[in-house]
Amino acid sequence: MQEPEAKDIAKKIEAMVDLLAPAHTGLRNAASEYAIKKAEYSKELGLTTMMLKAGKVMFLEGESIQNPPATTTDKVVKGICWESELAFLKAEASYKVAVSKIESIRAKLMGYQSIYKHLSKL
Repeated sequence: MQEPEAKDIAKKIEAMVDLLAPAHTGLRNAASEYAIKKAEYSKELGLTTMMLKAGKVMFLEGESIQNPPATTTDKVVKGICWESELAFLKAEASYKVAVSKIESIRAKLMGYQSIYKHLSKL
């Protein structure tokens, strides 16, 4: 009666191993997208800051902004670049989900391996 259970666990181990390759591919893609969106956001922050300091008129929610006080420039720049920040935050969340997915698969795999080891000794 123990032998079928060990075989079932072995099949579950194989299924978990089969999930790892696509999960790693997803993680690589998510990491790449995360890096790209982070760099794009940083670039947009820098360019927007430079343009505001150079006196260029910029718009936020239909309001024109020019030469904001130095104490509020960073917040104004972040407000102007909100769409880029949103894309960056979405990419970061996708990356974290991909990492969690791999951690979940690995935890299940380790559990099945432990059960299999115990069953194979019986």
